[in-house]
Amino acid sequence: MKSHYNHYFLIKTIVLCLITLLYSCSENDPSSKQLNQSGQLVNSTTKSNYSTSELKLISTIGGFENLSDLIEFDIESYSIEYTTRDINGNIINASGVISIPKTDQSLSSILLSRGTILAHSNAPSVNILPTYELGAALGYIIMTPDLIGFNTTSLSPQNYFIKEITATSSIDFMLACIQFLNQKQVDFNDDLILAGYSQGGHSTFSIAESFEQKNTSEFTISKLYAGAGGYFLNNVMSEIIDQDTYDAPSFLSLIVYSYNENYSLELPYSYYFNSPYDNRITSILDGSNTISQANSQLTNEVDQLFTSTFLNSIKKKENTINNFLADNSIQPIKFEYPIELYHSINDEILPISTSDSLYTVLNELGNTVNYTKVTGSHSDAAIDILIRIFDDLKQ
Repeated sequence: MKSHYNHYFLIKTIVLCLITLLYSCSENDPSSKQLNQSGQLVNSTTKSNYSTSELKLISTIGGFENLSDLIEFDIESYSIEYTTRDINGNIINASGVISIPKTDQSLSSILLSRGTILAHSNAPSVNILPTYELGAALGYIIMTPDLIGFNTTSLSPQNYFIKEITATSSIDFMLACIQFLNQKQVDFNDDLILAGYSQGGHSTFSIAESFEQKNTSEFTISKLYAGAGGYFLNNVMSEIIDQDTYDAPSFLSLIVYSYNENYSLELPYSYYFNSPYDNRITSILDGSNTISQANSQLTNEVDQLFTSTFLNSIKKKENTINNFLADNSIQPIKFEYPIELYHSINDEILPISTSDSLYTVLNELGNTVNYTKVTGSHSDAAIDILIRIFDDLKQ
């Protein structure tokens, strides 16, 4: 989520692109159809097929050498189109990717929530890199929704850190995946693992809360993994804007943009952003830029990016956005399954205090929770944490 999604990461990405271009394939399903109920499968398209040898090569080049020995299965992945509701309650067609190991054994599933993205090309269902598919090679069905704002919903603004719509669209995707798996006659059981990093950490707890509230019965959650999520959003915002500089200005800008657009606040962007960013912010965040590209077009000086009027009202918690930050913060409860939390002590994007606070509250509520602190930047820690999660799953 920062400008140092850097040089060495870029080199890996280029190499991975070349490799995966050789192996990706697709098929045309019948034209998309609009259904009048959420959680329905609309269509599916083959995204890619990988052998174990190809995946081991990709994981090694991509910096996941420790995963290579865990890879057991060839995999196939599909872009899924499904129905869900937008923030106004209208039925829309959304999208995501499902990845399936090639095996006859009964499979458990992982609902893997993506981290922050900006570029439309990075949406899980269209990204040519098998970023979200690798877990399938370990013997799990991997389900990753794009979330609203990408692929089939690319004309809509991201519902960024909007808890209810994130959970609803993710669960609707899961329901559509069940229909797809039944069509494919895949042998799967009701065991479900929730996992996510960064924005995905917040999404994961949002989904867990929704499961409890709606008594979703199609799956039984057996474990939750969350890394470096923004859980208590007013506290996260306060800690960030108290800094003179912040390495991921697109993160802050996207929250403001998401809330202003999705909650129809209808305030001019000159209220939030200083010139020249007020006139540029919608084009910077329109999906044509990657995170690093967006960051390069914004200043990392907080008081140069945002107006003093907006900053002062946010700091005093007197702004309407403070109310939405509170509404979309995680509300911990007693969960009936173990929880693994992760955060880097060097995280420069999402303050570790948000995970510290969540760990304390979860413990006070009587949860079975383990908290692992790692090192490295926000982006580097993502790789470490992903490997730790897969290692734990294979034990």
